[in-house]
Amino acid sequence: MKSLAVTFALVCVSLLTARGALSQVEGFKVEVAKAAAPADLPENVKKMLSGDCFKLSDADGKVVAEIWWGSAVTARELPIKPGDNMQVLFGIPEGAFLGVLRLNKAAVDYKGGGIKEGVFTMRYLTQPADGNHLGTAPFNDFAVLLLPKNDPGTPGGDRDALIKVALTQATHPFAMGLAVPKPDTACPSLAKGEENNLVVFCKCTAKAGDKTEEVKVGLMPGFKVK
Repeated sequence: MKSLAVTFALVCVSLLTARGALSQVEGFKVEVAKAAAPADLPENVKKMLSGDCFKLSDADGKVVAEIWWGSAVTARELPIKPGDNMQVLFGIPEGAFLGVLRLNKAAVDYKGGGIKEGVFTMRYLTQPADGNHLGTAPFNDFAVLLLPKNDPGTPGGDRDALIKVALTQATHPFAMGLAVPKPDTACPSLAKGEENNLVVFCKCTAKAGDKTEEVKVGLMPGFKVK
């Protein structure tokens, strides 16, 4: 059985140390700052967001992506443990609201599908176990992007309903890979991940019942590292 340590090694690198400091890799840098969420988001989505914005900039200093994590991402239990098999890295319920991603530059999802600039909500989903996705990634955890108008606006969501909505936006759901950082990975920081995907490591708050905990998570926002 494949160990989590092996999976971690595929996608994780520890970089900088302090919150608010800049972290750079191959022409990108990331910083975290207090910033208001996009004004045109539905109010029920805004209410689920943290005030921290992770800003990703390119070599020219242009902000190409912004990430707002949910103020309390739903978890099955804390600390977050792997899911039902060793290829599932996060014990997060299917359909859980993760946050909001604003792309200020065209990007590609993990499958290579093109994504235009825009604002999207992120929902946690795993790859279907239908035989059509074998070997497509060393993990099954993804943030599926929805147009805000299509998001249910609740902390949880029905998997089948979310996939159905995602398929109205494209022939295949826009799926951004997720990665588990090593325990000593600094946040925010960047890494070159699987298939040269840029990974942005962030901190967010997870909630299980009445318990909350700060956790680290890596998101592949759709840009390649040379």
